[in-house]
Parts: sequence; structure tokens; C-alpha cells
Amino acid sequence: MKISAFIAAASVGFSWNTLALADCSAIDNLSSIERPADPQLPSSPRIPFYYRYLRGTDSSQPTVIFLPGGPGQSSITNADRRLNGTYGFIQTDPRGAGCNQHFFAANPKLSTELFASDIVALVRSLSLNNYILYGISYGTILATVTTVKLREAGLRAPKNVVLEGIFGAGYTATESQGDFENQWKRIKGKLPVDTVQKLSQSPLPFGLTSKNWGAWIVQFLYHGRSAKQDNPIPLFLSLLDNPATMNTLKESVEASPSPLPEDFQNVFNTVACSEIFPYSAAFHLDNGELVNQIDEMDICSTVPKTTFQSKKWEMKVPIYYFVGENDPATPVRMAHLHFNGQKKSRKLLVEVLEAGHNPLMSGLSDCSAAIWSQILRNEKNLSTSLSTCKLKSKLHL
Repeated sequence: MKISAFIAAASVGFSWNTLALADCSAIDNLSSIERPADPQLPSSPRIPFYYRYLRGTDSSQPTVIFLPGGPGQSSITNADRRLNGTYGFIQTDPRGAGCNQHFFAANPKLSTELFASDIVALVRSLSLNNYILYGISYGTILATVTTVKLREAGLRAPKNVVLEGIFGAGYTATESQGDFENQWKRIKGKLPVDTVQKLSQSPLPFGLTSKNWGAWIVQFLYHGRSAKQDNPIPLFLSLLDNPATMNTLKESVEASPSPLPEDFQNVFNTVACSEIFPYSAAFHLDNGELVNQIDEMDICSTVPKTTFQSKKWEMKVPIYYFVGENDPATPVRMAHLHFNGQKKSRKLLVEVLEAGHNPLMSGLSDCSAAIWSQILRNEKNLSTSLSTCKLKSKLHL
């Protein structure tokens, strides 16, 4: 594979995958339920809430409801994530994003509890009684809140909940937003001395800004090690020493940070700024160190806070946690914070060694089919499937 194609391929897992709303009509298996623009107002206009339901061939298998990250990412516009077609799979987009971006104009007051009310309504409308909630990154917050809201609504609880890249709480103003700085130090320790020197000098390589380089590094820190390859940053930085390929690296860094779609920004700036992040951060590369600074276009600090705390949401269902040892965005400590707060649930925490932010989807991609087979059966222990994985894991009960 050419190195330019390799860089593009490595970025795909973390692209926003949003489409213009008009494009959603071309998506197969797209359905909708009617939802009020503002559930608090009886006279509020009703608007179609879209979802994609891929039905399984085995009706005895549970249906998996996928809750994407962000907040503000779309899952409806992604490909079918199932590892086989035997079980049902429902892809959702939160209000304001993807195929449901039309909600923002009707009611810009978004929140996780409002998103959860839509999933509760969906479960009720479809009369689901054998289903699993699967949240990734921000979707772990939504899955946590939705599980409680389902119980409060008197509906059948999910068979289990799968959380991947877990938020145990929102960040405070005095703590680092993630573990990006430490993960960069770990990667930097593996780089050749001359590469570190180039990244510590002024001006930086190619004359690009500290923000260009900081955003580029952060983008690839998410990856960690996968079943197929190690973190790609050392490989990409080797292009600095190759005149034939260094322009490919320059173009990649120069494009960072990439502009975010408007629908993603609308949701993120409303929900993440209220519930997760105390201020809008931008990472810069300063004297070779990754430095987290308040962005010059800071929006989050002006938004009223309702900071998420997982311990306030007692789920009372079986929970599978998957966290990457080297996850910079939702570090291992966040998973343990959530895990320790769920006192009335059967729990299993899988810490995937060397993996990054998508430890089940990417780090364990070589054995994820076997893992999901056990999850669909609601088995207490995943040791059988995990023993077949290339990356090793620590289990916490």
C-alpha cells in the first residue's frame, strides 16, 4: 500500500461520516418514529426520528442498538457494523446530527437525557424485549442514562449493555481532558533522537504551526495498537527523513485540524460543553511536548454545566466494559470510575493491553466475532474468546 493511502486508511476510523440530510433517503432499511421537538411541551410539533434497522436472520438472537460517539457523530451513515447477519442491528443518530440533524432547528436545547428519551421511545415503538445497548465513547454516557430511563418508563431492560471507550464522568476544570500528553510521551520515547529534535525546534518541520502538529498527533494517538499494526505515528514520522515521501506527511499535517461538519459542531458544542468538557481545548506541540491549551474560540466555558457523573445512574443490568490501555480520550481510570460506581450490576471490565480508543472494534478486531457471540449469549466470562486474540487483556470483575 502506498504511504499516502496508508495515512488515509488510518484516519478512516475517526472520520465523522456525516451526510447531507437529503442523502439519508438513499440509505436502505431507513425507518422513523414520530417524536416531539420538545417533549416537555404537549403542543410541540412532531418530527420524524430516523434510525436504520438491519434485521437478523435468527429471531432468537437479541437486537443490538448502537449509540455512536461524539457527541454528534452519525452511525446511520456508516456501513453495517455487524460481524454476521444473524442478529438485528439498529443504527441511531442523536437529535441534531446525521439523519436527525433537522431536530436542531426545531429545538436547539439538546442533552443526553433528551437523546435517551428518543431511544426509550424507539424501544417502546418496536416492542423490543430482547436487545442490547452498545455505546462507544460518548455513546457510553448515552447508554448509561438510557438504561435507567428505560427502567423508569417500565420497559424491559436491555439483556446487557456494552460500553467501549468509557466516560465515567465529565472532566473538571483542574484536570487534563484525557491522557493525550502522557500517551504522546510514550510514543515519543520510541522515536529516533533526530526526529524528536526536529519536533522540538522552532520553526517546526515544513514551517507548519504548533496547532497543526498538535492536532495531527492527537488524531493518531486515538489509534493505539490494533490486531493488525502498532500505533502508526512512528511510521508516518519516518517520512520526515525521506525526500520522496515527506510531502505526503506535510499535506497530512497541514490539513489538521480538519474542519468539523456543522451538525457535529451544533451537538458537540451544546451537549459536550455542558456535560463533559469545562472548556474548549486545542492541543499544540510546544518544544516537543503536547500542550493542552484553551482554544482561542473557546465555547465550552460559557455553557451552563450539568456535568455527567456515572455513579448517579445505577444501571442494574449486566455490563461489559472494553477500554484500551493506551486510550488517550477515555483513559483506563475513567472506565474504573464507571465500573466502581455500578454496585448492583454484574460486571466485566476488559482492559485491552496496548490498544487505543476503539479497543473492541479495532484492538480486538481479529477476535471480535467470537467475543460478540459470547455477549449475545450474555455469558459472564469472555475468557474463551479473549484467549484467541492477538492483543492480550486484563480482566476485572
